[in-house]
Amino acid sequence: MLTQIMVEQKRSAEAGRDGKNGFAYAMSGLDDAAAPDVMLPKKNGFEVARELRREKPLKFFQ
Repeated sequence: MLTQIMVEQKRSAEAGRDGKNGFAYAMSGLDDAAAPDVMLPKKNGFEVARELRREKPLKFFQ
């Protein structure tokens, strides 16, 4: 749903199939933001967010 909203707003968006896939994509550096879903299979959104905070420094937008 979030991906669809982003595309409708003429933004680029990618959706991962599961938490492991989404985490790998976020770590690739190709994204500006990540919004992991709590209900993701294989690795839930809380786990993805926790690992991203540990592995990748935060960027702040102005």
